[in-house]
Amino acid sequence: MRQTDLFKEPRVMIPDNKPLEEAANLILYLVKYNPALLDGETMGEIDRAIMAEAWIDAGLLKNVADELAFRLFIGGLPACYDTDVLRRARRWLLGHDEIRVSKEAILNAERQKAKIASSMRG
Repeated sequence: MRQTDLFKEPRVMIPDNKPLEEAANLILYLVKYNPALLDGETMGEIDRAIMAEAWIDAGLLKNVADELAFRLFIGGLPACYDTDVLRRARRWLLGHDEIRVSKEAILNAERQKAKIASSMRG
């Protein structure tokens, strides 16, 4: 369910899953300012671009040169910056037609799904 906040920014509500809701809204924010994040040829490429952009937005580049500061930065990130949560949020946004990814990424994901299904059959 999409709403807007006080600043008229789009927001989604995901009841009973605050980290997923925060990650989905973070992705919407990042994509608004950098739509190219969704242009990858695979879902993995898109997920890595989203993760990198999220961490940079959170201040990663200020902490890269100092290993201890970097470890503290990573350890202090809220749950919505976790790679798995970001991936699930991207899937949720796609499934609810809140974002669109490249045709190549969709076709590649379908091929991967079919490949996994056929290998499970035996």
